[in-house]
Amino acid sequence: MSNRRTKRRIRAALEAATPGPWETYPAYGHLGVGQFVDEPGNGPMLFIETGGVTYAHNDADAHLIANAPAWLAELLAENECLKSQVTRLRKQK
Repeated sequence: MSNRRTKRRIRAALEAATPGPWETYPAYGHLGVGQFVDEPGNGPMLFIETGGVTYAHNDADAHLIANAPAWLAELLAENECLKSQVTRLRKQK
């Protein structure tokens, strides 16, 4: 994840998305059965149907949510690498 372009894409997606905090709650109705993602005070912004169909009210929010698993995995991997480097450097002292 040390790729600067990837980090710029993540930052741009975060800046474009609804700032949150976001909450989820179960939904049953004409859209099906699933979860609404909601920004309190502004109403539902995304519906994730059980079975994997997603209806987004905002493309920027949908983009952020769709990429979050891969981006989080990359950030966690980079964090582990940096922690290992810090440990190694501390042992050299």
